[in-house]
Amino acid sequence: MPSSCEITINGKTAETIPASPNDTVLIGWKAPYPPSFVADSTAASTYGTITGIGAVYSSGALSLAAPDITTTYRYDGGYKDSAGTTIYNFSCQATLTVNGGTNPLYISKVELNRAAGSNVTVGDIISYRMYVANLGSTQQNSVVIQDAVPAGTHLTWQGGGPCTDGISCNTSGTSGTNLRWNQNSFTASGQAGSSGYVDFNVMVDGGTEICNTATIRSAESAQVSSNKVCNPVVANCPTLLPPAIDNPEGYKVPSARYGGVAGKRADLTSLSPFRPSICVRNSSQYNYFLPIGSVEEVDAFEAAVDADTVTGATYDPI
Repeated sequence: MPSSCEITINGKTAETIPASPNDTVLIGWKAPYPPSFVADSTAASTYGTITGIGAVYSSGALSLAAPDITTTYRYDGGYKDSAGTTIYNFSCQATLTVNGGTNPLYISKVELNRAAGSNVTVGDIISYRMYVANLGSTQQNSVVIQDAVPAGTHLTWQGGGPCTDGISCNTSGTSGTNLRWNQNSFTASGQAGSSGYVDFNVMVDGGTEICNTATIRSAESAQVSSNKVCNPVVANCPTLLPPAIDNPEGYKVPSARYGGVAGKRADLTSLSPFRPSICVRNSSQYNYFLPIGSVEEVDAFEAAVDADTVTGATYDPI
């Protein structure tokens, strides 16, 4: 970590861009080393928040939608001891100058508990958070935040209301379902009530990539869009079927490589009479292996299976 707090825009402490509805900016940050009196104490953790991103780890970078007017990004944080008491605070900022823009509304989209752009599989939950703000000097009224359940997913939760009816939010919805949050007003920038966030969660059903973009508008300002967030969908490890009656020895997988084979028998699924194995997709292979802490039996083995040949396959011991 650096000796002082750092936050950058496109790698710079100050950046100038033209107004554009499709621009993004890369916000980077690093927490500082704690001063010696903190380093010698019981410093146990760091915390911090950034404008338009929210809570962050001690270092990182995210691509966000560029605002339409000049904006200052602040990184505020500190160190806590093992009891959770703050023992040191830090703060730094970087200014983005935007030429030619007039729209004060801002919306950025991040994913919670997941690295931006990370792979997902069927059954995974993607948690979206949209940070919204009025960056202007006058109040914005009848603010509407809108999104839609991405293709290849279904909604499991919507929060941060008030939502469509002003009281409750959706708890379910299929791909394409419109999501809406109504806010009576946003006060002028820098005042209480000038910013906030809304959330929703979806479960991955299929497809090759899950992409999502949100919007915000008000009575005074035209609609603007958030940054686009995409997650590639990778296949789950396929279930390998239990051995057939005429193949009592086990499973057959074309192009398989085996390691740690003992009795050349194994169970790979919860359908088999023994323990289920763990399976992880790794690039072009499915890797089946024993659960951590399992007792290795004479029928235990590990296998790496070529992804393009595993469909419909069964295992046969070599």
